[in-house]
Amino acid sequence: MEEDGFSKVIEALWACGDYTGSANIVLKNKLKQLKVDIKSWWRDLSEKNRCNKKDIQSRLDEWDAKAEVGILSSSDCLKREEDLMQLNRLEQKERDSLRQKSRVKWAIEGDENTKYFHSIMNMKVLVSKTDGRLGVGSIKTKNIGLLGKWKWRFINEQGALWRKIIAEIHGSSGGFDTMGGSKNNSTWSSIVGSCNRIEQLGVPLNNLMVRKIYRGTQTLFWKDNWLNNLGPLKECFPRLFALERFKDCLVADRWVLEEGVWRGKWDWNRQPSGRADGDLTKLVTDLNGFTLDEAQDDRWEWTLTSSRKFTVASLCHAIQLKMNLNDASAPPFTWNSWVPRKVNVCAWRVTMDRLPTRLNLCQRGIDLPTSVCLFCGLSNESRDHCFFLCPKVKVVWLKFWSWWKVPSRFSLTDILKGNFDFTNRSGE
Repeated sequence: MEEDGFSKVIEALWACGDYTGSANIVLKNKLKQLKVDIKSWWRDLSEKNRCNKKDIQSRLDEWDAKAEVGILSSSDCLKREEDLMQLNRLEQKERDSLRQKSRVKWAIEGDENTKYFHSIMNMKVLVSKTDGRLGVGSIKTKNIGLLGKWKWRFINEQGALWRKIIAEIHGSSGGFDTMGGSKNNSTWSSIVGSCNRIEQLGVPLNNLMVRKIYRGTQTLFWKDNWLNNLGPLKECFPRLFALERFKDCLVADRWVLEEGVWRGKWDWNRQPSGRADGDLTKLVTDLNGFTLDEAQDDRWEWTLTSSRKFTVASLCHAIQLKMNLNDASAPPFTWNSWVPRKVNVCAWRVTMDRLPTRLNLCQRGIDLPTSVCLFCGLSNESRDHCFFLCPKVKVVWLKFWSWWKVPSRFSLTDILKGNFDFTNRSGE
């Protein structure tokens, strides 16, 4: 934007009136053409700067040749200084351009450490502070939680147009019970696949969404999760569901009040017998005491919050706990609420040996003159050496131990865990 001619390129294009259509179409076409014009202008400017740089370097070579034979006048010295300043400006522009390009490339592609960094962040520090970690949010978990929200919206927004379209294409269940193995590349199938992956992680998404029954006229008897958080009855009693004549029947169709008593009103293809009869007895036992209320409509409730309303944060928390459940490689780390977060982060990095010590940098292929400690020059600059074993650092620790009147400790584990013996203080 600071280069000469940039503003003129913008003004010339914006003043052009050769675009027709609505305001949005005109703006889109102008921005599209502007991108082309800026690229062309930048190529011309870069070529011009390269030519100028070549000319300046040629003149500087001439000034240097004259200076060697001692015939450089004061005016020649001034001109040489001007050429040097101009050359420095051109080289600085090149450096700025390369720096900007590298930043864009890093933002898009990352670098060789990006995968390592994200794997550490995703697996080691993303659990909440109440679980002894640093409480840093996970983009992956947040994305999965946001996709899981669509299932909540699908079962709640019964009258929404988008919901009706999905139901027409994928069935009344939205495909959540049939599209687990689908290879369809549509957006909705990806959402369904994400919900299935949440179930595979061990988060029972279906059981977390519980139907609260009042009238019973808006809830499917077999397919919705509504009875004592058992899950859909078709999964609890598959033999009975196979015998059911109308599989999309409502709760009000199967549980009715007759002669002052609530009882089941069944419609079977054939009368249950054997193990199916035992399942029917168990189902009736589970339904005993259940009544309907004509005064209110049925509604869905989310069991992870006290308000019974769905939140993405609660789902993300449950997913993150499952993702880190089997992470035995992470050392124990407890969040200390008495100190700033940056201190906790530093302590965590010490625990994980993720500080950029000279030894760590050399092990990661970074070329350093030496890996020896700069303070003492006696040993490699490792984590333990930096914090405990360096003679100059030991002096500081010894003063702490003397001040606290506790035995000297130089164990990283003991210090991070706070295993200090304050009971046997000397001089008390």
